[in-house]
Amino acid sequence: MISGVRTGVIATYEDGAVAHRIFVSGGFAEVTAERCTVLADEAVFLDDADRSDAEARVTAAREAVQDADDDGREAAQARVDVAEALLAVIDAGAS
Repeated sequence: MISGVRTGVIATYEDGAVAHRIFVSGGFAEVTAERCTVLADEAVFLDDADRSDAEARVTAAREAVQDADDDGREAAQARVDVAEALLAVIDAGAS
């Protein structure tokens, strides 16, 4: 089975416990009897995520929206949405 993946967090498990939490910005997942393969547009291991980098990314993305012409505004807004989602996940993990 192949399915679309929305922006969010994927957890990987080892021995019944969460081994890694990975932020993905969308993509596709293929599930078979043996495994699940995720092809993500972007993936960030949350153990390696840095809040200040995420904040800078949000700021840059918002500036790109302001500077974008009509043709590029939708793509620029999508970058804002992903950057804000990453920041929200980082903040949720910190609390």
